[in-house]
Amino acid sequence: GGRTRAETVSRALAHVTESVDFIAVHDAARPCLAEVWIDELFAAAVEHGAVIPAIPVTETLKRVDKDHRVLETVSREGLWRAQTPQVFRADWLKEAHAQAGDSEATDDAALVEALGHAIHVVSGSPLNIKITTRADLTLAAAMLKILPKPKLDGPAHPFDDMWR
Repeated sequence: GGRTRAETVSRALAHVTESVDFIAVHDAARPCLAEVWIDELFAAAVEHGAVIPAIPVTETLKRVDKDHRVLETVSREGLWRAQTPQVFRADWLKEAHAQAGDSEATDDAALVEALGHAIHVVSGSPLNIKITTRADLTLAAAMLKILPKPKLDGPAHPFDDMWR
């Protein structure tokens, strides 16, 4: 790990070998992930080089001052909520982190975008929530019950046969 999210990713990238073509970066705070979404993201990354899941903003947005007064209503046209996992060509992501310096980017796509690479957006899911509050945790627990579970081709653990 590291002091910041970016530092943690940078440290992990130092261990990625040259044989890796694409890298997915995912927030541990998003546990409601369906296996099919990962397959779709990697397929899109092969075609585009950098891809993120996102969903259109549907709520009305307000810019508010420090005294909690509305300053303006912000148009939601063209605004999308970025999610993870985000998938990138390995060389792009490594270069982006090497060039990041003290960037305050809140996701890896912003760093790759800063290098001039286009970021392709695929449809995310409202089920792919980020847990930041107790209410989110309750919601995530309910969602995990309805999401499809991955199918295992063999034992889930190398010693499974020993425990039967």
